[in-house]
Amino acid sequence: MSMVDASNVVPERSAWRAIMELHAALLPLYERAMIAEFAMPLTWYDVLHHLDEAGEGGLRMNELAAALTLSKSGLTTLVDRIEESGLISRRDDPADRRATVVALTASGRRIVRDAIRAHKELVRKHFLDRMSPDEQLTVSRILGRVLDEIRSDQAAS
Repeated sequence: MSMVDASNVVPERSAWRAIMELHAALLPLYERAMIAEFAMPLTWYDVLHHLDEAGEGGLRMNELAAALTLSKSGLTTLVDRIEESGLISRRDDPADRRATVVALTASGRRIVRDAIRAHKELVRKHFLDRMSPDEQLTVSRILGRVLDEIRSDQAAS
């Protein structure tokens, strides 16, 4: 039974509480699954997934920090640990010697592709399969619109 009871809560609080409770319920499931199957915490998966999406060229540290919403020092520590495991590498950016580029190693690419498949299965099982396709589209449209507006507000300020 959900902790959110829409009959006792005003709509504004109900919507926000549902998002927060869903996030709090799903994150530990995904964290345990990533550790059990791939020996990596979810934060590592997030880094590897962003680097996989970026392709062979990788991402500059500042781009990766922005994508993950981490401080520079927090990202440096995280990247240090992942690099020690052999899943990523760092190199100077040839276009700007002050910048560092982070990219997947061959081992990192193999592991993250398997982890992405496993993560998609978890998302499907615990989230998407619990909604009709129309409900999925509605959720996607609403949350996408809110996210677009937040990003637009941030860009304007």
